[in-house]
Amino acid sequence: HWARYIDLCRPCRVNYTYVINYDSFEADTEQVLHLLFNASAGTFPKRNAMESKSRLWLPKYWAMLSLKQREGLISMYHDDFVMFGYIINSWLL
Repeated sequence: HWARYIDLCRPCRVNYTYVINYDSFEADTEQVLHLLFNASAGTFPKRNAMESKSRLWLPKYWAMLSLKQREGLISMYHDDFVMFGYIINSWLL
């Protein structure tokens, strides 16, 4: 569950045609279905609304970690942040 995507997806070894970002899941899915099938994602299952609220909870739980733990996580998942275009905000440290 906590494996790095860079290890799971092997972006350097696999030539992916499409990558769907979880933060823009609905829009990305709509675009891929349109490109592949000229179809709408109207019937495609939507994400759970609770999952989208995780960004609201993150600062609370992140603050419970020591600076060393936060730096370790940022270092560990750095390649994932870069791969998906996430910015390491100053509040993370």
